[in-house]
Order: sequence, then C-alpha cells, then structure tokens
Amino acid sequence: MARHTALVGFDPTRKHKRTRFDYFYVAASVLICVALVTWALLS
Repeated sequence: MARHTALVGFDPTRKHKRTRFDYFYVAASVLICVALVTWALLS
C-alpha cells in the first residue's frame, strides 16, 4: 500500500535548505504581528 503523500510528491524526510528569503519572510511576519499588537493596544 502506497503512502498517502506519495501522489503529491511530499517528502517529510527531505533536508530543507534555508535561504535568505526564509529569514526575510519570518522577520516580516514578526514585524507585522508586533505592529498589529501595538495598534490594538494603543487604539
């Protein structure tokens, strides 16, 4: 019986290679969250 992820090409054991975009994406997300919390507290 094939695994249910075999058809979509998902490999959970694949080694992820971090790029500069990954760090940028996380930093931008954190800044947006901080801005939203600040806006909520000051409103």
